[in-house]
Amino acid sequence: MEQPASGIENIGHRRAVGSDAAIVAGWFANHDDATRWGGPEVPNPLTAEWLEKEIVDGSYFVGVDRAGDIVAIYGLKTLDENVLHLRRFAVAPRLRGQGAGK
Repeated sequence: MEQPASGIENIGHRRAVGSDAAIVAGWFANHDDATRWGGPEVPNPLTAEWLEKEIVDGSYFVGVDRAGDIVAIYGLKTLDENVLHLRRFAVAPRLRGQGAGK
């Protein structure tokens, strides 16, 4: 069996809360990175305040590591009673390229 990449084992998930926005907003080095993640409606610069308003609808979740640090964020949009659409998925910079998105 393949070993998980360092730092990504035992990631849990929880519903995102407004205070998570400040952490996630800092993950994007520039506006191009932010719009690749969130689309053209993401403001320049991406702010925690804007992201917090997005999060409050309850459709966002975060991945958390064993220490409780946020390592990923994603949104789920219900298309119908049997279909969810994964949107705006991002991994913390320190874990990118290590398979955390799996």
